[in-house]
This record gives sequence, C-alpha cells and structure tokens, in this order.
Amino acid sequence: MNKKLDIEKCLEKILQLHTKYNLKEEGGYFRFSSVITNQFIQDVDSLPSQIINETSYLDKGSETDRAEEWSILKLKSDITVTVSLSHDDLVSNGLLIFRNWNHFLEYRQYFFSLPDDCLLLNEGLIFSQSKDQKEVFHYKGVVSVLQLLKNNADHVQFFSDKIIDKYVFLHRSSLSISLKSLDAHFLEMDLDGLKILNSIFEDDSHKQQKRSILKEVLYSFLINISEEKRLEFLFKNFGEFSKRINENYHLFVSEFSFDKVRLEYEEKKREYLLKINDIFSSIQAKMLGVPVSIVLAAIELNDPENSFDKLSALLLYAAIVIYSVFMLLLLKNQNHTLKSIKEEYTGQMNRLKFHYAAQYKQIGDLIGDLDKRARFQKGLLIFCAVVIALLDIAVIIFFFYENQIQVGTAGDVLCCSIQ
Repeated sequence: MNKKLDIEKCLEKILQLHTKYNLKEEGGYFRFSSVITNQFIQDVDSLPSQIINETSYLDKGSETDRAEEWSILKLKSDITVTVSLSHDDLVSNGLLIFRNWNHFLEYRQYFFSLPDDCLLLNEGLIFSQSKDQKEVFHYKGVVSVLQLLKNNADHVQFFSDKIIDKYVFLHRSSLSISLKSLDAHFLEMDLDGLKILNSIFEDDSHKQQKRSILKEVLYSFLINISEEKRLEFLFKNFGEFSKRINENYHLFVSEFSFDKVRLEYEEKKREYLLKINDIFSSIQAKMLGVPVSIVLAAIELNDPENSFDKLSALLLYAAIVIYSVFMLLLLKNQNHTLKSIKEEYTGQMNRLKFHYAAQYKQIGDLIGDLDKRARFQKGLLIFCAVVIALLDIAVIIFFFYENQIQVGTAGDVLCCSIQ
C-alpha cells in the first residue's frame, strides 16, 4: 500500500475520532479524551504509534503518565484517558490537520501550492476526497489565479522560500501587486471565466503575445488602485478581467489568422500569375520567327542577283507556311494550358473561400485579378494566331501572284518568237 493511501486512511481515522471524541487543539497538540472502554482502546490502537505523543489517565483527580497496559487500565473504574497527537509529529509523518479553512490558510504557503492531502476537522473535510466541494473548488481557483500571475510576472518577490510577497509586472511602467491581504475570505469570491482563462494559457501557442495581453489588461485594470488593494480588486472583478483577456486574445487570433490566410492566398496569386504570364512569354521569341522568315524570303526572292527556279521558290514558301502551321498548333496548345491553369486556380481559391469565409470578398477579388490576367493572355494568343493566319494567306497569295506573272511573261516570249 503506497504512502498516499496510508495517509488518506489515517486522516479518515482521525476524522472518525474527532466525530466520536471531539479533538481539541491545545498548544501544538490535538487531544481527545474518553472513559476507557474496549471501543476506545480499539480506536486508539488503530492509530500509528509514531503519531501518538502521549497517553495519560486521570485517577483520583490527578493526571498520571500511562504506566500500565490497556488490559490493566480497563479493569479500573471511572478512568478517563487522554490521548495527545503532536502537531510536529503529524506533519513529519505527512499528516496535515487543521481546525478549519482559516487555520489552514494561516499557513500562507498553501496559497501558492496545493497540499497532497489534509484534514479540516471542523469542516469534516479530507482534501483528496472533496475535490467537488464548493470551498475546495474555490480554493483551487485561488491557487490557479496566483500561479497564473506568477508564471507571467516579470519579477516575483518572496517573503520566504515558499511564501510570495508580491508580483511585479513591467509594461508601460512597473505594476506591483501585493499579496499581504491574502486570507480565507478570498475563497468566497466567484472566479467567473477562470476555466476559459486557464484553457487560453494552457495552450502553448502565442505564449509571448498572451503574456503581453495579460500585462496590458492588468495594467489598465489596476493602475489606479493602490498596491495593497489590487489583489482583492482583481478577485472581486475577476469576471470582467477574464472577459477582457478573452476578447483581446480572440481579437489577436482573428488578426493573426487573417494575416496567415492573406499570405497564403497572396502567395497563390503570385504563383498563378507567373504561370499565366509564362503562357505567352515562353513562345514570344518563337512568334517572331514567322514575320522574320517572310521578310527574309521576300528579300531573297526580289534580289536580282539571286536566281531561284520555280521549285526552289515553292519549297521556300512551303517552309514558311509549314512553320506558321506549327506555330498555330503551339498557340492552340498554350490556350489549352491556360484553360487548365484557370481551372486549377479557380478550384484552389474556391476552397480557400470555403475554409476562410471571413475573407470571402478578398479572395473573390483575387480570383477577379487572375481572371483579368488570363483573359489578357488569351487575347494575346488569339491576336498572334490571327496575325500568323493573315501572313500565311498573304504568302500564299504572293506565291500565286508571282507564278501568274512568270506564266504571263513566258507566254509573251513564246508569242514573239512564233511571230
């Protein structure tokens, strides 16, 4: 059986003795008395021997140390036996016994850490068995608030190793909260919103920002209250205090989430703009090949120093037309790529709108910008396709026009020779 279970059972036994025999505290001892009976002997013997400081009995009006065994004592008539439990012996064996809450909280270290277990005699309360009792719940709340303040204070001033004298917070200026007023009446104050506050600070995210929010609210809340009265004012108005922290933190989270979402969809925007711009820029140099090839062909064909036969000219024109056809096919392929990119970013942005409804308008505007750029790129592709098609038509017309001239010239020469 482990130590905690032994302590709990021992506290239960002492509480039963108090109920039967009314333990009284006198000068560092808890004492109880009874006329000796078999039941009384049984009750005393059930206690660990190391916590019984002394057992004495009254015989003929005088108090005498117990020098006889129970078996001899119980044969005597009208013997009253007093059992003394030393407070020091109890504590050294891990047994904490107090008269009531006031007595318990006179030991100020228990404002800053919970005991493993203890017994409040007049309350009939064993700490480990009374977790849902109102007073215990309030007590744990007080310890939780003081621990929260300690964890976020810039400086903690100790009265002794286990007792804190004041917390110091550095914000716009130094703010000190004295703890000298701590006593049992703090257990009567309702700590509305403590559960929400604990859930905020138990989460490891945004630690520094939460600390700043706590100090900001403390400063605005207590700066006009005297140092000695700040702690009591904080506890009396804890509902408003926790509400302000909750509102400020959720405002920060909303702004943080918005910035995160904004960065996400702006990154997506840049990514898709690059893809859309690349639709035309990747073929821009190739597009120049069509008009350049036509100009070069025209220069060569019209140069009197160059003599092209009919077949060579035909092959040159055919090469230009074939190159133009390939460019038209490339433009069509780029148009399909543009369509795929548009479907991709539309789906992505619609998902963002679904997950972040608060930013619906901003994401909608972003889609509009991408659509505008996509329409511009599609217009460039169509313009290039039309220009290439017109140039092809011009090349074909020019080819047939040249052939007609050559045929006409050859006929004139033949007629002259016949004549």
